[in-house]
Amino acid sequence: MTYRVEADERWGESCLAYNLQADLDEPAQCAIAAVQSSLAALLGAPLRQTPASTMHVSIFALVYVHWQSADKEAYWTSISQRALTLLREQCAELGSFRLRFTRMRVAERAVIALAEQPCATIEALREQLARALAEPHAPRPRYDIVHTTLARFGASAELARATVARVEALPLDVELAVRTLRVMRERSYPSLAWDEVARFSLRDV
Repeated sequence: MTYRVEADERWGESCLAYNLQADLDEPAQCAIAAVQSSLAALLGAPLRQTPASTMHVSIFALVYVHWQSADKEAYWTSISQRALTLLREQCAELGSFRLRFTRMRVAERAVIALAEQPCATIEALREQLARALAEPHAPRPRYDIVHTTLARFGASAELARATVARVEALPLDVELAVRTLRVMRERSYPSLAWDEVARFSLRDV
């Protein structure tokens, strides 16, 4: 039996998105990079590894990168004050928190590291933002996991189920201290080029 993976063909394309994210600190980056280095040989498939400097945890897509619309910038302008005010208020109340990445997953277009669930802070932020910014014409991804992306597939392939199982069984225990959240304007997919729009410090606990 095989497991089909698909090339993430948008890699390096110009794009527009606004994302709330937590960046990986240097210890977490180094630990994830150590796992990254073995993936290509284990999978036997072309991979595009996430550069350490762009590693992050996606919290919420304020303007979704895969929304095909010419009105993205206008939409951001229409919601930016509301979104940034909500984030400023919520982050002043929310305490800093820790994430632990403990499992690997081979997804359809990427290899990701999954954090332990649940994370009450992330869940609360996602719920509040979804309510405040609900717009039927502006799709956003469904959020049911907390993860960081290690690599994306450079070509479509059929992987043996045993190969996928070996990768998903790799030992993983990476802890991340999250004290700051940022809103980023993504200019090259996937977050290969970006601008910082706003930065919010979480309350020390």
